[in-house]
Order: sequence, then C-alpha cells, then structure tokens
Amino acid sequence: MWDTMATREQKLEAKRRYYQKNKNKLNAESREINTRLRYEKKNFIIESLGSKCCKCGTIDCLEIDHINPGLKKIEDAFMFVPGTESK
Repeated sequence: MWDTMATREQKLEAKRRYYQKNKNKLNAESREINTRLRYEKKNFIIESLGSKCCKCGTIDCLEIDHINPGLKKIEDAFMFVPGTESK
C-alpha cells in the first residue's frame, strides 16, 4: 500500500513539473481547442436553425443572442453539442 502511495505522489509531482516546464505551450493549445470548439458549436447551432435570421432572412453576420437575457433558458445553450445530435 505504501508503495502505491509513493508511486501516486511521484506521478503527481512529475505531472506538476511537466506542467511548469510546458505551461505556455499547454495554455496556448487549450485556448486554441476552446476557440475551435466555440466556433464549431456556434456554426452547428446556426446551421440547425436554418442559417438565416428568423426576422429578416439575412445570412450575413449571424449571431446567437437574446434581446431580453431574462428569457434565455440555460438548457438551450447546452442542447446543441456538435457530434452528439441524434440521427
């Protein structure tokens, strides 16, 4: 049991050292991944909703927004996750 604890602590310490040594690279990769996922989710939602404004029909500069934030349902924001849609 003590060997397992020492091994766990050694692994954690190795991970900490690796992170400290590579944190700039890891943070940059994380930002890139999060940005890509955000755009994928936005594009998926826009495509799912017809790729045009429901008020005027424009297809330029579409955004997902709520004029009255009090009417926004938080579940709706998480309902559309690219790659998990049912077929």
